[in-house]
Amino acid sequence: MKYYRKGITLIELVLTIALMGVVLQVVYSILFVGNTSYSISTNKGFAQQDVRIVGDFVKSELKHITQMSVSDNYVDEYYSLRIKDEDGKKLLIKSKHVYTGDGTEENKETATTTTVISSIPINLESLTITNDILGEIDLLISQEEGKGVQKSRYELPLKIETINNSRMLENVNLDLVDGGVLYYRNNSSDLLTRGVDIDSNDADNKEGPYSIYFYTSDNKETIYNTVAGYKYENKPMPITPTRAGFDFIYWYDENGISYTGNTITIQAKNLDLFAKWKEKDTESKLDGLSIVSVKDKNGTVTKSDGVYSVKENKDVTIIVSYNYNKSTSNLELVLTGFTGSISEKENKATITVVAPSRNVTKDIKIEIREKSDNSKSISTSITLKGHNWF
Repeated sequence: MKYYRKGITLIELVLTIALMGVVLQVVYSILFVGNTSYSISTNKGFAQQDVRIVGDFVKSELKHITQMSVSDNYVDEYYSLRIKDEDGKKLLIKSKHVYTGDGTEENKETATTTTVISSIPINLESLTITNDILGEIDLLISQEEGKGVQKSRYELPLKIETINNSRMLENVNLDLVDGGVLYYRNNSSDLLTRGVDIDSNDADNKEGPYSIYFYTSDNKETIYNTVAGYKYENKPMPITPTRAGFDFIYWYDENGISYTGNTITIQAKNLDLFAKWKEKDTESKLDGLSIVSVKDKNGTVTKSDGVYSVKENKDVTIIVSYNYNKSTSNLELVLTGFTGSISEKENKATITVVAPSRNVTKDIKIEIREKSDNSKSISTSITLKGHNWF
């Protein structure tokens, strides 16, 4: 009697392995596609979240804008948006700037106080801000999340219809992520600090909004500030403007009606107001002229027996002080007996002359006099003597 051993043949084994390979490949493909779709969806959700947070913040800031610029114009009070890297993280920073200078280039940075109002962490590819002639601001915010086939990109275009006239806006086209900085002013200091919109329910029951435009000159070339609101609302007056050589008196309209005080009432129409200026009193006292210091190539020189001994034929610097401001006064500083250069700044002057030759003594008369009447003057004298000691 014969017994046969049962089993599988080599062909059956090969076919089984091949079939399992096909099944595993299908299962892997399904898992891979599902994981990729999940990652893309997750990355898109992260990108949308990043974009919408920034979009809501910027939209609330720019809805009430009155002026915008890509350069720092050093006005009295203004704000800025910029993106800054801190410890490897990007922050969208809103800063408040208060400028108290006189408009000269020398003191613009030193006379500006900057305070960070708020900052939010961001993760963006671009944040582009542009505006058009209709007074609308366009935002385009984009972000990419993930890598390779799992990468997801999200773009959010936003259009902000400002409540202000289009003439308030300069031509702006910048990307904050690329290093651009947006400088802007709003129509209310309250809105600037809180960054909130006017309540839509209240707006439906009020007439307006209307705007009051403040100009520092009669030609309407540059708007100093704008106040906007609804009919009969009281709004704070803008910060008092400054102008070199003039004092601000009050605001007035085209009919000559003046507006003073700390608040102004919104009328049932747009209103243009102009600054009334009065030229400052330029009469200055003819006193206070004094020698501060005398220097030659070796440093400060002290007076001996009424004479300053200075290095022969070399430049000598004389610093004098006085009681008038060159930018607003009708007085002038002149030299007699010597030819030299004079550089004046506020109530001081730097005089540069060439020292006399060795053992030669010369007197310099430094005089302050009225431009319209040379007979009205005060003066002081300084004596220089050349030497070659060293």
